[in-house]
Amino acid sequence: MGCRIAEPGKKLGRTDRMLSLKEATKAFSEYQTDTLGLDIDEGELLDAFTEMLSNSIVATEGLVAENGVQLTPEQENEFKAWQKKADVLAKNTHEAKRWQQVLTNFCGLRARSSQRATSLSQEEELERMLMSWRVWDKTCQVVATADPAELGEWVANPDEFSEYRRETEISLGDQGPAWFRLEPGKLLTSLEKLKEAKQKSSLRQKRRKVEMTRATNEAELKEIQQLMEEGSEQQLDLQQQIAALEESSRLASEELRQNSHTERTGRISPGEPPRWRVTMWARQGIRHWFNPAKKPEGFIKRSILIVYGVHCRCENISEEGTWLEDEKFYVDGKLVERKKGEAVPANIMQG
Repeated sequence: MGCRIAEPGKKLGRTDRMLSLKEATKAFSEYQTDTLGLDIDEGELLDAFTEMLSNSIVATEGLVAENGVQLTPEQENEFKAWQKKADVLAKNTHEAKRWQQVLTNFCGLRARSSQRATSLSQEEELERMLMSWRVWDKTCQVVATADPAELGEWVANPDEFSEYRRETEISLGDQGPAWFRLEPGKLLTSLEKLKEAKQKSSLRQKRRKVEMTRATNEAELKEIQQLMEEGSEQQLDLQQQIAALEESSRLASEELRQNSHTERTGRISPGEPPRWRVTMWARQGIRHWFNPAKKPEGFIKRSILIVYGVHCRCENISEEGTWLEDEKFYVDGKLVERKKGEAVPANIMQG
């Protein structure tokens, strides 16, 4: 039996061009969870990765354009892989979801459902409180005294921030969420619709079972193919197992295809009211905290009411139903642009 041997200075297998960024994301997750005692979700993990990815691309482009740095072939391949990954994550939501799971596994984390309220012991409450104050003290110290070199790790334009350091305001906020569930009471529902909803629920259960069977078969196939590549003595038995698993997967796929067509035409169970969340964001601020020549003073900022629907600022909508001013912003990596004077879509508040 033979085995592959890597050439001098090289490694077997595919090179992971994202390894350095994944390790930086892991350090971020450990700092958030272990050092600060904060909870993070898969979306925040992906946001941290994409931000590091974007910063790495911009930094590399700057080195090449401004300083004339010549990239090595390995660095060139890594840079191209970064650009491709950034483009795919911005356009492909399925790949973004998959990459969330990749980062979660790499960081040694597991996504689990949590309650809105988490029970903490007195020791845990005290530890989190002290940690929060340490972070607050560190942030205030950096804002008040850090030089531009250190500020570069905190703000995008450190020189401009240093110039207007004394005008920096402290903003505080308190969010109060409320869940409104409108109960219509008992309504008359067609027995045919109830029967249809029950059938759809049964089909969804079958679909999950079929998908689990297919995933299990694929995993077993990979193990058997690996044994065959390694030169197992039981070649005939392994080939028979492969044939059986492929037939099982074919039948599962056929059943999945039939069920998918039926399930797509169905509707949700009748009479199920949606859950709406409304959040009141009360905001306060402090002026002159970083200006030794003035006395700090507090003030009340405008409150914000956050409701279910698309991203929209009500103060930017006129009484005639047009946008009052131009604005641009990104939502899930997509640019949203609104022009002054254009009509606001009639379905703007639909989710």
